[in-house]
Amino acid sequence: MPESTAVEGFRLQVLRAFDAADREARARDDRLRTVEQQLAAAAGARQAEASPTSILLRVVALETSKIDPDRIRELEDKVTRLIVRSGMIGAAAGVVATIVGQIVIRLFFARVGG
Repeated sequence: MPESTAVEGFRLQVLRAFDAADREARARDDRLRTVEQQLAAAAGARQAEASPTSILLRVVALETSKIDPDRIRELEDKVTRLIVRSGMIGAAAGVVATIVGQIVIRLFFARVGG
């Protein structure tokens, strides 16, 4: 059975949201790597991973690579809309399946009984 344009649109929006999140994560990782390299070069040779200096460098790098709060709110809104849409689609599919199931059972008993 072909899918409706609403289902295709929903899938496209989900893929776009995942793609945007992936691009942001890659950009954040690149910024984090760059900041870590700059800090390591400025501080000299990096010490062992458990050293306080290394931990401080990582904290500073993470603080500088934060995602914009407005962008986070926008992504949360998109996810909420997607959850609501998928719930509506699931409810509609349940209603259709119930109706079709009742029809099939009635036809089955009509043929067997008659």
